[in-house]
Amino acid sequence: MAAPIGIKEAQEHNWVAQVVPTAARARVEIDEFLGDNDMTNLYLLALEAMQKEDPTKSVANGNEDWWTFYSISGGIHGSPPEDWDGIPKDLDAVGYCTHGALVFPTWHRVYIAMFEQAMTNKVQDIADQYTSEPERTIYKNAASRFRLPFWDPFLPRNRVNPSPVLNAGIWGVPKILAAKTVYVKRPNSSTLDPISNPLYQFEFPAQDVLREKDREPVDWSRTRLAPQGHEHTIRSPSSNGSTNVNEFNLRIQREGQSTSTKLWKLLSRYNTDNSSRTWEAFSTHWLLDHPSLTPTIDPRTRRPIFRDTSISLESWHDDIHVLVGSGARFEGHMANPTVAGIYRENITKSNADGEISNIDRLLAIYQALYPDKWVPATELQNDKTPLIPFRKTDDGMWDSNDVRDWKTLGFAVPGSQNLDSEGITKLETFLNEYYSWATEGSFPPPSVAEKWPRDLSHSVALYGDKATPAAKPRVRFDALEKSGLVTRTVTVSTAGQDPKIEVQDQPKQVVVQDAATNNPSLYPPGTIQDGTLPTWNASIRILKFAFEGSFSIHLFIGEIDDDQSSSYMTRTNEVGFSGIFASPPDAPCAGCAAQRESGLIYEDSIPITPSLFAYLCSNDSADGPPVELRTLESFAPEHVVPFLKEHLDWRLVDAASNSIDGEERLTESRLEIAVSVRDFQMPTQGAPMGVYGPAVTYREVTEGRIGGYGHTPAAASSA
Repeated sequence: MAAPIGIKEAQEHNWVAQVVPTAARARVEIDEFLGDNDMTNLYLLALEAMQKEDPTKSVANGNEDWWTFYSISGGIHGSPPEDWDGIPKDLDAVGYCTHGALVFPTWHRVYIAMFEQAMTNKVQDIADQYTSEPERTIYKNAASRFRLPFWDPFLPRNRVNPSPVLNAGIWGVPKILAAKTVYVKRPNSSTLDPISNPLYQFEFPAQDVLREKDREPVDWSRTRLAPQGHEHTIRSPSSNGSTNVNEFNLRIQREGQSTSTKLWKLLSRYNTDNSSRTWEAFSTHWLLDHPSLTPTIDPRTRRPIFRDTSISLESWHDDIHVLVGSGARFEGHMANPTVAGIYRENITKSNADGEISNIDRLLAIYQALYPDKWVPATELQNDKTPLIPFRKTDDGMWDSNDVRDWKTLGFAVPGSQNLDSEGITKLETFLNEYYSWATEGSFPPPSVAEKWPRDLSHSVALYGDKATPAAKPRVRFDALEKSGLVTRTVTVSTAGQDPKIEVQDQPKQVVVQDAATNNPSLYPPGTIQDGTLPTWNASIRILKFAFEGSFSIHLFIGEIDDDQSSSYMTRTNEVGFSGIFASPPDAPCAGCAAQRESGLIYEDSIPITPSLFAYLCSNDSADGPPVELRTLESFAPEHVVPFLKEHLDWRLVDAASNSIDGEERLTESRLEIAVSVRDFQMPTQGAPMGVYGPAVTYREVTEGRIGGYGHTPAAASSA
């Protein structure tokens, strides 16, 4: 049968089709998205309708409807353990997700397209329910420009006073995610109605109803959720197991600089030609090297070489899962892979993303920067590996090559074509502008500060009748089109009964200067020499399935209050964390079981340099660490190595904030932390993102300690 033309017909065949992007139809950040009240109204109504659909309902031909919220969000990515549309999983596994696999980014690209297809169809159905003019035309046009938003967790959300030192209060949870109630205008209604925000939580269908109709319920015994977590989704749970929005917000703020730096390092260039950043290193958190899928061995020590380039798209994604999902005494849904899919649709995929829609965006940016990098051919997977269960036609599945062009499934940002060298430079310029300030611990440049945080006073969804009237729905975002960096404004004129969409592009001029020369206040004495900044990092290795599910590793400088393990993420002396997103041992996940059996080593890196600025002797700020700890004379090894050897420490906790300790337990986990330094050539006009040089490991910083360099089971038993 020939491929269907539209997404409605595709959905009838249970195929994933293309949501065609245009200049006026692009995925934008959630706070930008809220600038279009009509589109936001349809989005919230569509998401509410999808969440309330009977998961056991059938379609016209009597077959089960596999496009309900429950089936897409849970059954494909985890529980409930059903075969989506009869497509079998391996060994009765829960979900089809490809964690710990080279196709992790591309599998999720098609997954977000599937959810976007379902949402777009629902948005169009609701727009059809408006029967009076001019509303019918207004909402039909709004539906025609709908795309899922994404959530960039580390753009400014709060306005703070400019200062040389970064104020973590600039970050935060988007208001639309923190609001329990939002306002919508239903079809043919003259009033705004308050409704439970479908972006805040998802109410699970009654499990007994599912059993009565031979549908699989969620097995809650494989979770550490509080009882209310069996009824609805929960984020950053408090000690009583309920959602704690304040804790969620504080975590975003406290981890903002470290996690933003991870994102920066994920996309950055190493050794000019980026030869050390293979697809394997970018895509997944394995300790491996191309093409043999085995670690690179140091001939001197005969041990795997530590790499501080080990921040991967998947490890960054895992951090967001653990940040949102871990809690005090209980875990939230995002911290457990068997149920995280249900929550992810609610907070990230349907609402924008620190997660899937954003993961697809980051993949598109990576592809634009490094067009020669792609899924390699290995014994396990390659670019033709079927991305199950996503049908392209009745006869075949999508594969990675099918979606290498990020426009195939509808992504229109950051670009609409392969970029030439000038276009890549402009994209790097954009990334420098939007993200480098956070890595430096400085205030956003004026070009960012004038746009972020967004003015949300016009948002009817947030403020109802109290929203400031806006003459025209308008969405403004930055885009890269035809190798030109532009600020795009999409304005909808709703005068009369013939709404018109206007797209205006203004050339965006950003000049990258040498920060060491032009912003000396950002870099205290002893940090930069000849345009080079030493960047210190802690490389992490550990068995992914060492413990009973997800856990996190936290680095600290100075004393640690072990009585407050649930607040490790928000302690002011925490350097950063690595979140390991792992299934519990009894989860029927074939991939997880194989990885556990093979002893998969998880690899990640935690930036240290952003925290070191506060410990310089020259830091005379009234805020910050105790004066007696401000002993660093410079970032040179002769000063940093002894400082970290004396003051750097670490702790491990599970997703319910229980401490993971004991020498035998940590030794068997194969935890190994090594500190290294890599010189960073500061950004210039010719290299807008700068360039990282080779890394040098200083084993003495952590050597001889539990979880330090060389502390493996073999080494411990011979000691």
